Amino acid sequence: MLKKQYLKTKNVCKVTFSLPAAVQGETVYIVGDFNNWDEKAMPMKRQKDGSFTVTLELEKGRDYQFRYLVNGTDWHNDWEADRYVVNPFSGDNSVVVVTDSDDAAPAEAPAPSADAPAAEAKPKAKRATKPKTATTSKTTSSKSKTKSDAS
Repeated sequence: MLKKQYLKTKNVCKVTFSLPAAVQGETVYIVGDFNNWDEKAMPMKRQKDGSFTVTLELEKGRDYQFRYLVNGTDWHNDWEADRYVVNPFSGDNSVVVVTDSDDAAPAEAPAPSADAPAAEAKPKAKRATKPKTATTSKTTSSKSKTKSDAS
């Protein structure tokens, strides 16, 4: 799971990467473009619920490929990544898109390859929200309408 927090004072975004407790392991490292794919550079911290997390500051305006390395041998994708790209080792890499602004959403991307579990293969789409607008209301004491339920 990915959680992004764009900083207004810096040209970075704090991205929290989480691997759920369902993926059991003694050690988990996040490996990707941001650490030259170094398999020992960024250990993730085990949480009380058994999940693993790490928060990184990533430069805005870039896409970063990454994967999770569990127990030094098992590679896992983030099934809520912004998109996926095929890697040269017969699988997919997860991609986190860090936009230049906090209100831009990444484009839809193709689903991961067939080796991904079917229930987890679809990334969740972000829903756009309408901006709140100011409304005015008129108060009239003689023309109030009420609705009652007839049983």
